[in-house]
Amino acid sequence: MTSTQDPDPARPEARADVAAPPTGSPRWIVAIDVGGSGSRLVAARLDSDPSSDADPDAHRTSLTGRPVAIGPDGSDVAEVVHDLGAAFVAAWTETHGEPPVVAAAAVGATGVATLVPDPTAVHDALRASLCAERTAVAADAVTAHLGALGGRAGAVVAVGTGTIALGTNLAGTWQRVDGWGHLLGDLGSASWIGAHGLRAALAAHDRRSTGGSRPLLAAATARFGPAPTWPAQLYT
Repeated sequence: MTSTQDPDPARPEARADVAAPPTGSPRWIVAIDVGGSGSRLVAARLDSDPSSDADPDAHRTSLTGRPVAIGPDGSDVAEVVHDLGAAFVAAWTETHGEPPVVAAAAVGATGVATLVPDPTAVHDALRASLCAERTAVAADAVTAHLGALGGRAGAVVAVGTGTIALGTNLAGTWQRVDGWGHLLGDLGSASWIGAHGLRAALAAHDRRSTGGSRPLLAAATARFGPAPTWPAQLYT
């Protein structure tokens, strides 16, 4: 059984820009999902009835951003979060002439428990970019569980760029399976499937007697170019 626990510094000027909005400005909740294929911010207003306004963009908005990157110092989730938050504030301020008031902001991100050296940096990024009154940061498996089951006991399997399964009885037992990344696990994920496809393509390129696929070699060559150039593209 595994227990699941829930480099952009905070910039004072960003906090000051959003800290004192005019009285009566709309209050928002902001959710950010960060993964290996991309990131997304969704913001929704708390203090109005969407059915009373013909413009849905006045009550809900979304932005997309780049995927997380992994370097020698770990994951850059905090940078991705800061950039998305700052983009939301800038867009709303430019359109409406005043910054939004963010009552709460939450992040679900891949690698929080294993690849983020200091998760408080993600909280700092939320506060710096959004001046959020309350913040929450969790691994994406936890937010997937909450989104799928609404806080009830049970299990979820999240399969995307990576793969992880998470189950709990909400009475002290939390069970995690996989989520170890593309080098050590993520069985059945997009990265796992892609890696096996490229291995089969290279087996065909090498004219090995087993395991090769000429159609996959042709597809991969069309996508990446000649096989000898693949290591430089993929390993870097």
